[in-house]
Amino acid sequence: MKINIGDYVIEGDTTNFTVYREKVAGAKNKNKGEILKTGLSYYSTFEGALKSLPNRALRESDAANLYEAVGVIERYHNLITGALKGA
Repeated sequence: MKINIGDYVIEGDTTNFTVYREKVAGAKNKNKGEILKTGLSYYSTFEGALKSLPNRALRESDAANLYEAVGVIERYHNLITGALKGA
């Protein structure tokens, strides 16, 4: 299972769910052009992995005030609820 949500990817296997960030290897990397995965956190349930995304995005953001912080959280809530509604 592999699900892309915003800047993150959730992958599941038989034991857990992992939140990753994917990026393309740059010119200085020997694997230029390949997709690199960075494991960020592990969860025993899909729900836990999904719920972690808005707060993780906020912690990694450059939000400088409450308005920007709420915007980051709302973006991920909208991505998640939109996916659940079939958008």
